[in-house]
Amino acid sequence: MSFSSKWDAAYRRNEHQSIWPWSNLVSRCLRHTALKNRDASFRVLELGCGAGANIPFFLEYGADYHGVEGSQAAVGSLQARFPELTDKLAAGDFTDSLIFDGPFDLVVDRAAITHNDTAAIRRCLSMIKASLSDAGVFIGCDWYSTDSARYRQGEKGVDPFTCGDIAEGTFAGIGQVHFSSYEHIQDLFGGFKILSLDHIAEQVYVGSGEGNATWQIVATK
Repeated sequence: MSFSSKWDAAYRRNEHQSIWPWSNLVSRCLRHTALKNRDASFRVLELGCGAGANIPFFLEYGADYHGVEGSQAAVGSLQARFPELTDKLAAGDFTDSLIFDGPFDLVVDRAAITHNDTAAIRRCLSMIKASLSDAGVFIGCDWYSTDSARYRQGEKGVDPFTCGDIAEGTFAGIGQVHFSSYEHIQDLFGGFKILSLDHIAEQVYVGSGEGNATWQIVATK
């Protein structure tokens, strides 16, 4: 199992409780897909839906939403908040199975797949590609970059791009974290057509920050 049980423990402690839609994901969904047409047949699969930050956004646009999350505690909370989605929310390791059958018009991930090692990410991307409709789109937001300070500080794990437990900061106590270079992103998405690839690096001039850097990816078959 690639998914770390530490995430379930974190959700049970009410940590990582993001509840507002992520703006970088919202903007890319509206720019690169037909979601804004508000078609109820538009099928969405979110991997790592966590505390459900993006669910209200997709429901507002009338999408046929499905979500997979590794934490059973998080899924239970989501089913209580969104009873109409009870059968469309599932706990499981999405690097082994996406659980829900495609085709999907959109598969999204906000910083979830990147908490796995390279082999698990390759498996997941292969399943995503197979699950997309002919015009389907994958959007991955906040995939951590090797330009991140935490990558330089973390101890490398099972492969050069994956760090084991990171002791301090945002990544503390949640298991392994994967970081990608530009070349590594190109390799991982070799079976896709990349429509958009942005690199965002944090520069803090006043106040505190971790020197984070991330990739924003939009791809299709």
